[in-house]
Amino acid sequence: PGGTGVNSAQLTLASLTRNSGSFLVTNNVGQIGSAGRLVVTAPLAGNLAAVNDVVPGVIVNGNIAGYAPGLGLGALGSTGFPAYFTSALNTAGSSANVSTATCAVLAGGQTINTLLQQGDLTFSASADRLTLAGGMILQGGEVGKLMGSDTGNRGQITSGLASGELFLVKLPGGSGGAAGAFKVNSVITDNGGTRVRLVVAGIGRNDLTNQQFNLTANNAHTGGTVVSGGNTVFLAATTN
Repeated sequence: PGGTGVNSAQLTLASLTRNSGSFLVTNNVGQIGSAGRLVVTAPLAGNLAAVNDVVPGVIVNGNIAGYAPGLGLGALGSTGFPAYFTSALNTAGSSANVSTATCAVLAGGQTINTLLQQGDLTFSASADRLTLAGGMILQGGEVGKLMGSDTGNRGQITSGLASGELFLVKLPGGSGGAAGAFKVNSVITDNGGTRVRLVVAGIGRNDLTNQQFNLTANNAHTGGTVVSGGNTVFLAATTN
């Protein structure tokens, strides 16, 4: 409560669940001081179980989210939570939560955990695959970033989550339109026997006169597609 110079509040939940294909967005939580905290008593489980420090399908303050005892849900890179890997994408290991503008995928393909994409994602060959063990790519800003090329190497994207969910999220910032859209030229694929479900979400982007996502590939995933907010344009002949 107010009156002490520090104004904070804590919401404690006995447990938390998330439906498949849904996601949770919250702001101003996960810090000591004049901030809120969202704490869950029971261990996060199922499709909320942490993968390499990330809680799948949860976004805090425009960032990929983690969970810390005493702080609850919070943004990666903030006090008390793991830092992002900020070097070039092709130098990242399989457990890295990457935030970078240097987004060339390692030749032959690679696995990382999650990506806060700040530059165009490029591939050396169309058969190269980027696997997101934590199942999340976030992108923000006025100018949209590319994922693969629609005239060169598209590359492939898949999720390593047991749930098969692959979250592609356009964060607030900019007015949308074709120039500001998240242009997904890469082919979304299943991961072996795991059927991938694509979840596209434009957070705070409900102006349907602008484009938040352009999907141009003939995708190969078989778990379906969920559109949650914003305006998504399918430019391919067949997109599951």
